[in-house]
Amino acid sequence: MPPQTHHQLRLRNLLTLHQAFVAHMVSQGVAPSGLERAFAASIEISASLWSQIKGGRTVGDALAKQIEHKTGKAVGWLDQIHEETVSDPMEEKFIEACRKAWRASDKQGRMALKKAIATANKAAAITQ
Repeated sequence: MPPQTHHQLRLRNLLTLHQAFVAHMVSQGVAPSGLERAFAASIEISASLWSQIKGGRTVGDALAKQIEHKTGKAVGWLDQIHEETVSDPMEEKFIEACRKAWRASDKQGRMALKKAIATANKAAAITQ
């Protein structure tokens, strides 16, 4: 995993908690509609604040402790690197498509794939 800022690590871990929440609710038969608001309510923040956090607003120390408490995580959990345990279906589809493209490509095609990924990574670094 590339180095992350404190903010990026907290956001990544919070998104992991969100994915786990959604996966659990859907497995219980809850319709996906409204789960953003339900997740926000479960950690006692507004849906608006949750949207702002996903858009890049910083999660401060007090809010991080609140989220950890409401999700049953130890204090400091959001600030630690964790193995990803929740699979994002769209991410898995993308990885499989990349794998197929890589395997089907010759040397030039693989170089083009590497260049496209490097360009995307540079663009992502600029926006963070």
